[in-house]
Amino acid sequence: MTKLFSNNWLTENQGNGFIELVYPPSEGMNAKEIGEAILGMQTCLREAAEIAKIDDFEVIIFPAERGSFKTIFAFTKKNGWKIIVGIDFVFHLINGGFDLVEHFGANKAHNPDKETIERAMNVEVLDLCKNKNFILGSQKIVSPLKETVQKVEIRYRENETEIKCENRQKFFEELEKEEILPELKNGETINIAGEIVRINKEYGDLGFRYKDRTIKSSPIDNSSVIQYHNLLEEDQVLLCGMVIRENNFETPQIKIISIKKIKDSQKQLPFKN
Repeated sequence: MTKLFSNNWLTENQGNGFIELVYPPSEGMNAKEIGEAILGMQTCLREAAEIAKIDDFEVIIFPAERGSFKTIFAFTKKNGWKIIVGIDFVFHLINGGFDLVEHFGANKAHNPDKETIERAMNVEVLDLCKNKNFILGSQKIVSPLKETVQKVEIRYRENETEIKCENRQKFFEELEKEEILPELKNGETINIAGEIVRINKEYGDLGFRYKDRTIKSSPIDNSSVIQYHNLLEEDQVLLCGMVIRENNFETPQIKIISIKKIKDSQKQLPFKN
């Protein structure tokens, strides 16, 4: 939930860090676009904060100052309303993400190649751009840009980044879908190493963590998943099963043939079909 705070509260906390979304004076701006832009900025900040590992936070928004289009954002601890200081990394993630999109376009930033990776400040910026919510949020921020509104600025203390109207269309490129675990082909029997992260007796399935994806898996013979409960504490197990999928753009499912412990001597070995 987003909280809207008064400028009185802002004045009392001037010593803390705030991020500003600033549109320069113009002949006029669409109120709906400005509202969407504020929501877009909130989305970008939330996604960046998750990557920066800021826990238990809320994004609060201060109303725009009279006669301007400047809106101020801050992070607070949930239920405490204490400003979180030290959000420099969040700003630099946002800055790096916008730079990649403005320079290469949304699709290349979302699906980076070697050139994009080399320009990125760090791997966290790449992770942020791979987040579709961040791309959608950035689109809302640049929506108000037009002939009479040539740029939007994002400021944090003495730091500033800007997006120019001439690059607006780069944010609206259609994103190519990224293939998810394409090596797991429909109908094939596979042996993969991973971790059991959950077991759901009611639905008769379990979550198998493989390459940062949780794959929904269930016994091929419809037996109970409770039989694998003793493997929950294992850091790594070997799953043998059949892949079920309709396409390469959604996470596949696996029909489990067997799941076994992995001996210490095997843990560094690749498992092939």
